[in-house]
Amino acid sequence: MKKISKYILPVFYVIVIGFIVFMGYRLLANTGTFKLTKEEVNLSSDTTYQISIDADTRKERDNSKYTYSSKDKNVATVDDNGLVTPVSSGSTEIIVKKGMKKATLKVNVTDIPMD
Repeated sequence: MKKISKYILPVFYVIVIGFIVFMGYRLLANTGTFKLTKEEVNLSSDTTYQISIDADTRKERDNSKYTYSSKDKNVATVDDNGLVTPVSSGSTEIIVKKGMKKATLKVNVTDIPMD
């Protein structure tokens, strides 16, 4: 029994370390590299803007893998597909994320009357 138990702990360590290495690789593999085709856009009340990804590979250009959020939804909103819609005059940033990577788009909105 002692011979069997002296191998259990090292095998357990190998399994745990292997899992940590595998998960770290998966995390890094999901990041990719990307940037936006524009860093800043100017919108007025009658325009929208579709965010476009300038990515290293075709796989990275798949918009379904990105998440979009607006820092100030009172100025501009963004939907799940990256379509930016102005709400009121001002400036905000749209944050685009994929895994651990992110890019920002500055949005300036003009010509929208305040209520």
